[in-house]
Amino acid sequence: MTTRQRLIPVPGVIKIRLIGDEADISRAAELLTEAGAEVLDASGARPNRYDPGVRVYLTIRLPAGESR
Repeated sequence: MTTRQRLIPVPGVIKIRLIGDEADISRAAELLTEAGAEVLDASGARPNRYDPGVRVYLTIRLPAGESR
């Protein structure tokens, strides 16, 4: 039995799921970093259940800036 840990939201930190080809996901993570985001955590690539490709979960810190 696994339990999910409840996380307290931290301003500027988000978790995102990327789905697609593994090379494209790597490129997307690079683009996020180039745009100023900091990748705090990345899961290993996992096969999608019903679609081709893989999924990866990233926890990122958004670059400092004005709130919208």
